[in-house]
Amino acid sequence: MTPFGDLSGHHRKVGYVADRDLFIVNVSSPTAPTLAGSYDNAGDAKDVAVSGNYAYVADYTNGLVILRTDVPVTPPKGDLNHDGYLTPADAAIALQIATGIRPCDPATLAAADVSGDNRVTSLDALILLQAATDAITL
Repeated sequence: MTPFGDLSGHHRKVGYVADRDLFIVNVSSPTAPTLAGSYDNAGDAKDVAVSGNYAYVADYTNGLVILRTDVPVTPPKGDLNHDGYLTPADAAIALQIATGIRPCDPATLAAADVSGDNRVTSLDALILLQAATDAITL
């Protein structure tokens, strides 16, 4: 575990990798650090660098994973490209999963099943597209 962070500015953050997951710690009060968030990248994180509002994760499975640290620490359900937001790209990924073009792991399948019917269909892609355009809220 090697912490690396951005210690400049008002909200000082340090990131570290443990058990293959990313943890961000707010150290703006050095005598009382608090866990600002964590992220299970569903891969094999090896190291992290934090700069400003971004964490750069070196991941053996997924390569370089770039995460924003100023968004909610728990990605919204349906965030299939792991950027912290619901976007039309997530809907496109769900459609690829539904049609069998894109194979994926069980965790991604569960995240793509926003309709809650235990399968990924074009309905999930439509729901994600509507959520990404703020037509509905998940």
